[in-house]
Amino acid sequence: MNTICFILCSLAILGSAVACQTAPTTAAVPPTQSPQPTETPLPTVENTPLPTQAAIPQIGETVVSEKWELVLISASLLERGVKDAEINAEALPAEGARFVSLGFKVKPLASTAVMSTQNIMIKDENAQKWGAYYLGVTEAAQEIDPLQIEVKRFFVALGEEIDLSTEKYVHMIFQVPSASIGQQVFLCFDDVPPVALIVE
Repeated sequence: MNTICFILCSLAILGSAVACQTAPTTAAVPPTQSPQPTETPLPTVENTPLPTQAAIPQIGETVVSEKWELVLISASLLERGVKDAEINAEALPAEGARFVSLGFKVKPLASTAVMSTQNIMIKDENAQKWGAYYLGVTEAAQEIDPLQIEVKRFFVALGEEIDLSTEKYVHMIFQVPSASIGQQVFLCFDDVPPVALIVE
């Protein structure tokens, strides 16, 4: 009897010991981490130099286009009027205006033989344009001051033509507003780049 009780007690104690055992712990596996993205280098910006603006031709500089070679030699603001052979008297500018004499040398580079006076003008920075009132032309056989060439009146509105089949000196007199005195204006001659001058 005692033996049976001992066996039963032993089994009860063994069962309790088994029940008290904790389940084996499983180590937590950390989630797989994605690698941090590497910084993408920014594209390098190359300093591209800005295109340089073409210099504006000035008095005394030779300017070349497809059709002409031109050099503006001199410019003079007239104190009074112009000796006009047609009226045998001095012609005065309009009220609020002044006469400006321009002397230049031009040589043809193409087959162009004549030039319309409507394609020769003075223009200001606001694109206001003025045509010439007087014109004188002579062959460039020797070096001269073109402002000494005698001029005569012509009508620019009629589009008179100048024979420029050979290299020539040209003297033209324009009427410009008095407000242009001391300001920069431009001689525009056909397809030649405008030439800058100061009215003074």
